Amino acid sequence: MPDMETEEQARPAIDYLPLVRRIARGIARDPHDAEDAEQETIYLVLKHRGEFRDGGSFEGWVRPIAVRASLRIARPP
Repeated sequence: MPDMETEEQARPAIDYLPLVRRIARGIARDPHDAEDAEQETIYLVLKHRGEFRDGGSFEGWVRPIAVRASLRIARPP
């Protein structure tokens, strides 16, 4: 049975999954890389959710995380 507190904490990140998916697929043309970028983005959003400033745009905070994650995965060094 899923932990309700954990599910509630993850809800904002999950709500933005369509945005994250569009960004990842636009940058990482390979579908597998795009999936990896989506997962990395959600992981980073959840890991750093305490850094989000109330009153700001959550979408505006998630978008650059998704872009950076997608670029890192799509264009490795």
